[in-house]
Amino acid sequence: MKMDVPRSDELYEIKKVVRELNHGLKMAQDQERANAAQMAAAEKLGNQAASLEARLRVVSNERKSAIEQVSFLEAKVESSANKRNGKKKKAATDWEARLREVVANIDLLKEIMNNNLLASDELLRLRAKEVKLGSEVDVMATSDFSVGKLDLPQISEDDAR
Repeated sequence: MKMDVPRSDELYEIKKVVRELNHGLKMAQDQERANAAQMAAAEKLGNQAASLEARLRVVSNERKSAIEQVSFLEAKVESSANKRNGKKKKAATDWEARLREVVANIDLLKEIMNNNLLASDELLRLRAKEVKLGSEVDVMATSDFSVGKLDLPQISEDDAR
């Protein structure tokens, strides 16, 4: 049996095919590594999503607890306002202010969570609002022109004659 020895042009073609196959193999291996990296990234994102969902459940439970506490404080404030006067009414007013602050914080957190807002952007918005409201409070405090607050001289009947 006689084996044919390939000619040099056939050897060249065979080498060319082998190079192309090696190149294709390398590309397939590169693609496989890229796919593995994408799968790992997707798995990581899935884990992050699960973690965020768990955190959202915790925050939701905390929000519900805060709402219950707010309701309790509202009842306590209302009861205090009905039972107390003077200093006690001031204390109730302080509690009401704290309660309004808690409710406002809860509403703000809900807005941030529902609208995917950045806390830094919201802080800038609230600081601007704080300045505006502070100015309005100053205006309100200085613009009470009631006669009862004026320091008027006392006139007796003898002076009037």
